[in-house]
Amino acid sequence: MTTSERPGRRFDLRALPIAVKVGAILIVILVISGLVSMQLIRQAVRQAQLDVALDDLATLTQSQAFRIVDTLGQEIILLNRLGSSAPIQEQLQQEEAAEETAIQTDEQLRAFLQTHEEFDSVALFDREGRLIAAEPPITEGAGSEGWDWFDLIYDGGRGALLLRNPQDDHLTGLQGLHIGVPIYRTMDSEEAIGVLYGIWNMSNIVEIMQPGGELEGLLLGPDNRVLLSISEPPGTSPPADLVERFDAGEAGAFLYTNPEGVGWLYGYARLADLGLGNEAVRGLGWTVITRQPAAAIQQNTASLLERIRLALILSATIATLSVILALHRLMRPLRRLTEAAERIEEGDLSAEIPELPADEAGQLADALRSLVAQLLQRIRQLRTAVQVSRAAVLTRDVGQMLQDVAQALTTQLGYREARIYLTDPAMTNLWLQAGAGEESERLRARGHRLAVDDTSLIGRVLIHGGPEQSQTEDYLEMALPLKVGKHSLGVLYVAGERPAPMFREHVDILSLIADQLGAALENARLLEESRSSVQAIEALNRRLTAQAWEEYLGEEKALRHTLDPEQRWPDALERMQEYHEIKAETYTDAEGRSVLAAPLILRGQTVGTLAVTRPAGEGWTHDEVLLLESIASRMVMIAEGIRLVEESTRRAEREQRLNEISASLLQRAASVDSILQTALGRLSEALGSDHVSLRIGPPPVEGDHQIASGQSDSRPGSNPEGRNALSDGEGPGTSGTNGDGGLSDED
Repeated sequence: MTTSERPGRRFDLRALPIAVKVGAILIVILVISGLVSMQLIRQAVRQAQLDVALDDLATLTQSQAFRIVDTLGQEIILLNRLGSSAPIQEQLQQEEAAEETAIQTDEQLRAFLQTHEEFDSVALFDREGRLIAAEPPITEGAGSEGWDWFDLIYDGGRGALLLRNPQDDHLTGLQGLHIGVPIYRTMDSEEAIGVLYGIWNMSNIVEIMQPGGELEGLLLGPDNRVLLSISEPPGTSPPADLVERFDAGEAGAFLYTNPEGVGWLYGYARLADLGLGNEAVRGLGWTVITRQPAAAIQQNTASLLERIRLALILSATIATLSVILALHRLMRPLRRLTEAAERIEEGDLSAEIPELPADEAGQLADALRSLVAQLLQRIRQLRTAVQVSRAAVLTRDVGQMLQDVAQALTTQLGYREARIYLTDPAMTNLWLQAGAGEESERLRARGHRLAVDDTSLIGRVLIHGGPEQSQTEDYLEMALPLKVGKHSLGVLYVAGERPAPMFREHVDILSLIADQLGAALENARLLEESRSSVQAIEALNRRLTAQAWEEYLGEEKALRHTLDPEQRWPDALERMQEYHEIKAETYTDAEGRSVLAAPLILRGQTVGTLAVTRPAGEGWTHDEVLLLESIASRMVMIAEGIRLVEESTRRAEREQRLNEISASLLQRAASVDSILQTALGRLSEALGSDHVSLRIGPPPVEGDHQIASGQSDSRPGSNPEGRNALSDGEGPGTSGTNGDGGLSDED
């Protein structure tokens, strides 16, 4: 025994429970959203860290710039204090009285350098530009030629601060910031009596340029070359694109990637943009820069991003479990609805649909409950339509059929009133033929009729040929035509409460019933016409059959035969003449004999009787009755066949004789007169009558041309030459033997 394997069913993901699908979708959404969120958070955190770092870097750089300016200001103050000290003042006043000045050291200057290592050199000049003292000592170049800086400081006795970037001063030969301050007379502070000149090596701002950690400071001169840096040698120039960024704004911070692909955070501030009141300080053109590797930001954000990632994973897991549990609980009503729907699908329309809260599941339950109710109502409507169709097909009583339909409309479709009107042949009035409902029955009892006009809803339907309705919020009147093709037979009218649900379906059902009623009425009419036509055809067949047998029997009007030597014919039953089918009957005739007779019926017409007799008192068996009926049926068919054969033979003989006459006339034709004379003669012979006449044209008058009697040549008065005897007239001729030129009684 072999078994066929069933093909394996492919697994369909769509068949999974909704909770599983929602959970899977939620997991996918959470994973995707987590990845996207993580990417966005990573970018946001990095950007936030970058923005914070840039803001901090810009603030720090600006703070460093102010600290540098403050340090520079302190150095200027120190020089001013040194210049206003009593020893320096006395020395300058002594030099004014001396005629010659020799360069010498000064204990005051030496002490100053020992306590202020940020200065590499300090020199004292009188108002004439003569070097009075210097530390370390200067032995050469004591003249003031080429000292443009001295004139700027002394400024004609008014005095002015001088700050100059490192360059050759033609005096010390040292690199550093050149600071020159005027020395004023103590008693008269507006008169400069000398100049104090120092070389600042800026060593005391190295700490400012080292903020700590990975931060690094740079100080650029006005030519954008490095003045001070821990990692960059003095005099080097940053990349051109970096310098452009410094020149693009007053102060700020930005991210820069060097040609090696390393990212740096740069903060910068220019002294000229700090809003300082000292023109000499602003004129230095310094740019204070603080930079930091961008990798430091990534390290700072890595730990933060890791904590955020763990928080997202934990929250996504908790959310997924919570949603799955919630879906499992929320899907319980849907499972109950599914079970009810499966029972309905199996045909149990009485399945109970659970009552649920008024949420989406409850709304679905209400919709399903309403749908089942509408389905049951629809089934009742369809059953009503089927009953109407069955009644229209099976019933032959049109009135009863119409009344049954009206009753079904009120009892099964719930209409208060239902009426069926039929129109008269002239299409002027509508007569109420059937009705159900209190008002409809009352109108039907009194023979209600309506005129076909626009004054009524029913009349408008017949005029316009389409459905009409009149409705309010709760009540509905509707009328539909009963049509066959384009011809209207009547109107179907219903009235009652307006069906709110499935109103369109009610209209369709009523239209279907109206069409079926129209077809049933048309079928009834056609059936009645068919019956009338059949009856007329049967009557015509009977009449023609009776006439044919009367002509066949001739003057005797009967064809009888009996085997009784005494010719005692049994009495005939008069009622057999009214039979339409062969049916044998037994009776006793006047002589007391037992008679079994059956009518000979042909095409519904009784043409004779077949009867057999027995002595009185003898009966007939059922088989004998059936035998006589069979013989009668066969005999009438045989007799009819013989009659038809004889009639066909006679017709054939007449046709042959006519053909012979026609051929003879054509052979012997000399003129129209001769043809007519010969034809009348042959016709006289064929009919056995001497009175045969023919007229062509209007009725003859006296003296018209006549053709002699149509006799054969052997008869008296014949014309041996085949010529006609003509009268004196010239009008259209008539022929005949009655002498009046008209047709005789035998024509």
